[in-house]
Amino acid sequence: MTTAAHTTPRALTAYLTRATWGLPEARRQELWDELEEHILTRADHLILSGLTPTQATAQAIRELGPPTRVTLGMAKVYTMPKLILTAATLALALSASLYALAGGSVGPILNIPVVQQPKIGLLCVTDTPNLPNLNLPIDTRSGGKICYRLTSERDLTSRPALISVQSAAQMLALVGGTVTTHPDGRIEMGRPNGTWTRMQFAFSEGSQRYIFAHSVFDALINLRNHDEDIRISGFDQPALSVNDQQINLTGTAGTHVGNTLYSSLIGNAVAAVVYGNSDSRFNFTQVQAASTVPAHQIRTRLKAGEVIALITQSGQNSYSTDFGRVQSDGSVLLHAQTKRLRFVSRGADLTTRRNEAAPALLIQLSNVPLNDLKSGIFVPAQATSNAR
Repeated sequence: MTTAAHTTPRALTAYLTRATWGLPEARRQELWDELEEHILTRADHLILSGLTPTQATAQAIRELGPPTRVTLGMAKVYTMPKLILTAATLALALSASLYALAGGSVGPILNIPVVQQPKIGLLCVTDTPNLPNLNLPIDTRSGGKICYRLTSERDLTSRPALISVQSAAQMLALVGGTVTTHPDGRIEMGRPNGTWTRMQFAFSEGSQRYIFAHSVFDALINLRNHDEDIRISGFDQPALSVNDQQINLTGTAGTHVGNTLYSSLIGNAVAAVVYGNSDSRFNFTQVQAASTVPAHQIRTRLKAGEVIALITQSGQNSYSTDFGRVQSDGSVLLHAQTKRLRFVSRGADLTTRRNEAAPALLIQLSNVPLNDLKSGIFVPAQATSNAR
């Protein structure tokens, strides 16, 4: 039986409809009740960890797995006659479309390769009088083109995750967006409703062209319609969900890309909680884990694997950041510039007062709407933290 205090969300109804499709009526109602009770009970636990009811229900559904797998699994458990099992299997295609119309999670899956710390050879653009000074060594200058030389020692950014322009076009297409390459080598991303994101230069490596992953995240977040939901989950090989569509962000040859991708999102996090929007045009410092940097063991009520960011202010318009994964015991190890922290719930409270512990913000980055990262702010049970 279901918990009476809950109003069944639309997404849950869609999931239950899909998961019980094709079963005999008596078994269907029995399975419906069991699954609903399981999901709502798990959602209650997740709400205690700091998620909103909507977030908790969505997470509980994701943990249970695709409804098609439940359908076929239960068909086998109930040892239905072969004819009925065949009919249930054939019904999956029809029910998938009904599930999608009901607000379920059926949609295309994209596998997008991510290039980590760029070993990019050249940044080539049209040589015009209005070309901005990029302060990079020039490799060649001929035929109306100028190519700057890039190495891992001479990088343009501390956000090293890159994706190809072709991949960016695939990702934007999921929300009806386009990627345009201009004659001078700049890239522009836009939507049919007239919104667009500012242009940037693409990097060339052979015939392939790349842009920073954070720019694609910015475009997806800032150009979205109000009813669109964009989240990231996982770490070693993260997945980005755009409404009901999944984008697997994979490293080449199976390499882990979590560090570079979440580094790309830190700017959005600081902009959202400090400046009130996700446009990351400001200066901040991201602290890298090192033996000389104080480490804080922070206990949370979040499940293992969630990704948490720590933000402290290191100066005017300058912020020290770190992120890490929650461990099996609910703790996460994060680094800060100071040994004494006190946790706050607003970006406006980050100003440090003399002789007091430095104020710090904790933000859940994974499994929260990237367009509403403020909803990921939480204060742990411990009001303060002293570094080891």
